[in-house]
Amino acid sequence: MTAKLAGAANLPFLLLHLPQIVLNTRNLLEGNTSALLAIPWLGMLTGLLGNLCLASYFIKKRETEVTVVQTLGVISINVVMLQLAMVKAMHLPQFIVTSVVVASGLIINFTQYFNLLHPSIWSFWEDFMTISGVSTLQQMIYNVTCFLTISFKLLDNRLPWFVQVMWSTFIPYVPNTILPGISAFAIAVTAVLMGRMGKLPEKGVKFLGLVSGWTATLLFMWMGVAQMVILWDSKARFPKGFRTEVPP
Repeated sequence: MTAKLAGAANLPFLLLHLPQIVLNTRNLLEGNTSALLAIPWLGMLTGLLGNLCLASYFIKKRETEVTVVQTLGVISINVVMLQLAMVKAMHLPQFIVTSVVVASGLIINFTQYFNLLHPSIWSFWEDFMTISGVSTLQQMIYNVTCFLTISFKLLDNRLPWFVQVMWSTFIPYVPNTILPGISAFAIAVTAVLMGRMGKLPEKGVKFLGLVSGWTATLLFMWMGVAQMVILWDSKARFPKGFRTEVPP
């Protein structure tokens, strides 16, 4: 029953991004590139990485139906990114790197599913996805925290006095930096290397094995939050042609 329900999710999951793809295509044909410039590619990247991590996770678990759902998510988000790259809403180098990672991930997952992949390559891919996922998630959480900090500052006069004092003390210590992502990257690399060298305790190895799946789930959950924050912070919010409803 669970497998059938997961398989039935393929269509609605595909339709999740199909309206955006159709609307983007229409705007491209009409030359309305400003609408695509309002789409936050960083938010899309968060969801794509989450889908890719989940696809690899369920490949390992041999859950075919769920893997297909996540693969459809990877492909549909990458199509949206292609449209963004066409109008330079996403820089070409970032798109090329993303596409290479996506293509590599799909090939690796496919070959792993049919037992055609060398175990060392799959092990490297698991480590790569764990490190990438942890680094991206930590940086995204930090960016959203910065956004909420600014939002609370704007609401300063409406907050109770004790909240104003606490928040005013906290605000100066939230700079705009990529240090959280770099720190998470260093910690993840260290943990993975220690795990591969057998220097982690048994509980640490089990925890590291769960990190990839949980990180992928959180990345997918944070895709909408990341998009909302980036859109809210953008100077060019919702230009003509940018809509959230399904086009007729």
